[in-house]
Amino acid sequence: MNHLVSGLAINLLMSGIISFLARLIFSDQSRQRLLQIRQIMIPGFSDIPLIANLLFEQDILFYLLFVLIALITYIGFLFYF
Repeated sequence: MNHLVSGLAINLLMSGIISFLARLIFSDQSRQRLLQIRQIMIPGFSDIPLIANLLFEQDILFYLLFVLIALITYIGFLFYF
């Protein structure tokens, strides 16, 4: 079980790092957004210099991902014991 979780975490982390570095290298030329899903800018937090673009100027799917991760973790702990 631990190998599965750590392997999944490494894969997700690396895919995020790769896409972030690709955005830095290719600037805004390769960045695509769905037209129907708007970007959510959180007031106050979007002015933080280094992490504003990474965390606080994303669409709703980004924030739903964190909810899904918390839900899956909770369900995993519920059935593990």
